[in-house]
Amino acid sequence: MHNDEDARDAVQSACCAAMQHYDSYRGESSFRTWLTRIVINQCLMRLRDRLRQASPLDAERVELGRQYFAARQMNAEEWAGYQQLSALIRRRLPQRLRQAYVLHTVYEWSAQEIGDDLGITEAAVKSRLHRARKELRSCIARREWAVARRNLRTTAGVAAGRRAS
Repeated sequence: MHNDEDARDAVQSACCAAMQHYDSYRGESSFRTWLTRIVINQCLMRLRDRLRQASPLDAERVELGRQYFAARQMNAEEWAGYQQLSALIRRRLPQRLRQAYVLHTVYEWSAQEIGDDLGITEAAVKSRLHRARKELRSCIARREWAVARRNLRTTAGVAAGRRAS
């Protein structure tokens, strides 16, 4: 969490939630583990709410995003994939598509929230999201094709070298 007071609030909310939903505790894990997961989820929800309240390019939003992803505890493979996708989004998507895509996908804003924030209609947001996804799919497909072509050349070169011997 961002500060001690927010952390205390999250723990208090988690305790209240645990008391309300005690009947859903199944005993598959220890009570401590169950309660810890509730606290973590409360913290993530609070970070997500704060992300929604910050403006799209605000420095605070960037920091909150880092905290959110750090709290999710991605493994090395997930983090590498996230970094590659982030780089692709920054390089390939125009700003208006990138804004809508990041707000929807990363910060989990609804199309209506994005439209309100950017001053466009919900239909325009959906169109931008569609175009962003289409562009990303196209970039990924081109990259996969380039890798496959490179592998074919390498394989063909090795095979030609064997025939020459």
